Amino acid sequence: MVGIEELDQICIYRADDGGPIRFPVTGRRNIPTRIHQAPKAGYIGLPAESEAEVKSMFLMDASASVVRYMAQPHRLEFLMPGAGRQSIYFPDFEARVPLWFASEMLKGEPFAKIAMRMPPQRVLNEQLVTLVLEIKTSKDRRVSDPKYLNKLRLAKAIYSRLGYYFFVINDDQDIKCLDLRHMQSMAMDGRAKVSAETCFAAWSILEGSRGGTSYRAMVEALGGGPLAREATNCLHMQGLIWIDLMRAPHDLTRVAMPPLLGRNLDYLLNAYSAYKKAA
Repeated sequence: MVGIEELDQICIYRADDGGPIRFPVTGRRNIPTRIHQAPKAGYIGLPAESEAEVKSMFLMDASASVVRYMAQPHRLEFLMPGAGRQSIYFPDFEARVPLWFASEMLKGEPFAKIAMRMPPQRVLNEQLVTLVLEIKTSKDRRVSDPKYLNKLRLAKAIYSRLGYYFFVINDDQDIKCLDLRHMQSMAMDGRAKVSAETCFAAWSILEGSRGGTSYRAMVEALGGGPLAREATNCLHMQGLIWIDLMRAPHDLTRVAMPPLLGRNLDYLLNAYSAYKKAA
């Protein structure tokens, strides 16, 4: 492992392969644990120590605003003021998002609602910022430990100096505020094989409806049935269309053309132009 950022007596260490800095999952602890294959982390297996962390990863996988994320992303070491001893902190997640996302969180909006909301078109011109997230459940005894809370307060101050946005995510308030039972099926559909022609057909539908339509209309336009539903979900998970996931997909859920952020933008647009001319 190599230190990447250093500020006075503050160091952030990351794994040299870019993956999790540690794997705290262990069968000897009486808590739900899991390894999640995260598409926005290059399908690296990411550790989760609670159901809330698993749900957070499903949220970030499906969110149109989260560009990439990592679990157990780094180790923060800093000198406790007045104590003369080194303190170590491992955050749960680090994510890259448009500034809009961080601004909404600063307003006190629940994490799940921001992640599932269809972002405004202006995010295309916004800078990406780094979120550092600590996931907390009501069963975590540390939430009432003054020493631990002081560590979080100092960590937040340090991240702020580094230009990061630090938030403590409360499971009851920030995740359970939405019904997320459809998230797992969305994640499964994200691995489906969808042809370029299907993607271009979806774009043509959206262009013909001035950039937006309903979930039902999109599914029916792509052929109807389970395969068309799978294709619609897959296109969203790959960032090629946007589905407003504030509620489980149904007839009135909005579907829209995204700003098409990503490495393959030019290739996709050129291929789409060729497809339209051929059609």
